[in-house]
Amino acid sequence: MDNGPPGIPPSQATAAFRMPRGWTGIANDRQNHGSERFWMCPAPLVNVSGHPSMEVVFAYLDFTAPYTQEGQAGGYLDAIHHHEDDDVKMERVGDVENMQFGRISTFHFYSAYIGERWNANLIAAPLGLSVELHCKTSTELEECRPAFEALLRSVRVNGAKPSHQDDPRRLERGW
Repeated sequence: MDNGPPGIPPSQATAAFRMPRGWTGIANDRQNHGSERFWMCPAPLVNVSGHPSMEVVFAYLDFTAPYTQEGQAGGYLDAIHHHEDDDVKMERVGDVENMQFGRISTFHFYSAYIGERWNANLIAAPLGLSVELHCKTSTELEECRPAFEALLRSVRVNGAKPSHQDDPRRLERGW
């Protein structure tokens, strides 16, 4: 990781995961290219417009939201409401067990405009790893569930410890 929020020194932490079977990495023209972001899709659909895709982001957490899975999901919902779509709804849909992070909660974000998304956050405050699955329909989302869950189970972070509770000093320190 490079420089983080003010007051936080650069981190040497690294994240690794195993790409799900049958998926391949893709170039993506979305904003914020960098080593902290990786996109993938089902290999047979790589040249099909509108294919399901998964994004993995390893970055400093949103310091305005609590450093918990639920807090980061709520912060993400607020950002979607502010920048994309006021009609997006969010619900918790389940959990996946990870050997390093324990229980990882999955949240469903959906609306007619953004389509269907699942999002999960692994917290190693002040760092986090977010995995998001983008699909057009709930049927596609369910078809991609095994790949999404396999990726979540495979994530490992070196150089940062998993966190399961918010640090009450985060706002006074600016992180």
